[in-house]
Amino acid sequence: MKGASSSIDVVMTIDNAAWNDALPSLQSLVNRAAPAVWHWAGRDCHAEASVVMSSDSRMRKLNYKHRDIDRSTNVLAFPLGETMWPDGPDYLGDVVLAYETVVREAARDAKPLDAHVTHLLVHGLLHLLGHDHETESDAELMEKIEVEIITSLGYPNPYRELPHGVE
Repeated sequence: MKGASSSIDVVMTIDNAAWNDALPSLQSLVNRAAPAVWHWAGRDCHAEASVVMSSDSRMRKLNYKHRDIDRSTNVLAFPLGETMWPDGPDYLGDVVLAYETVVREAARDAKPLDAHVTHLLVHGLLHLLGHDHETESDAELMEKIEVEIITSLGYPNPYRELPHGVE
């Protein structure tokens, strides 16, 4: 809706209860990350998206079904980009995060879990807005955008050098 208040609503579904114990502040992370991405994008309309906090087993099935890759991954995005109603909000699509993979990566890279989850939310939402990392130049641009948004939220650059001994 051009001319409407610029905002994004994100509905979060927790498909794996382990998320609740590991990150009680999960809803507030989503509530901060999504508007930050929307603000960066400068869109003058109202949009909606969903975030599913899931498990490795579900992610593996999704990854195989949609990408023919038979393993879990940290985040998948399913852009839709359609308006369901003529004057309604744009529905951007869905972002799915896999609990076990995300927790394992955060521990491996010595990153706070909230920082890593925020990074993956930003990454997934950027995919819903049409960004990708299929080419080196696209990957560099997407990384630059991610760093800009994530640091604006008070988190460190997620692409910083890892501590010695961490790969």
